[in-house]
Amino acid sequence: MAKKTNMSLMTVSQTLRTLIDSNFLQKINSGAYRVNPNVLFEGCKADQLNVLVKYTDTAKEVAQDNKQQQKAI
Repeated sequence: MAKKTNMSLMTVSQTLRTLIDSNFLQKINSGAYRVNPNVLFEGCKADQLNVLVKYTDTAKEVAQDNKQQQKAI
C-alpha cells in the first residue's frame, strides 16, 4: 500500500492503526481490512439493502463501461 500511494511505510501503518483504533476499519487478516459495516449503515435493514443494491448496480455499470472503453482502444 505504501508503494502504490508513494507514502512511507510508517505513515501507512500509523494511519491504518488510527482507523482501526477508531473502529472505522476492521482487520480481517494480515494485509486485509474492511470498513466497519456499522459505520456505513445506519437506519433500518431496508435502508442497508437499498445501499447495497445501488452499490452493486453502480459496480456493474462501471465494469461494463470499462469493457466498452477497452474495446474502443
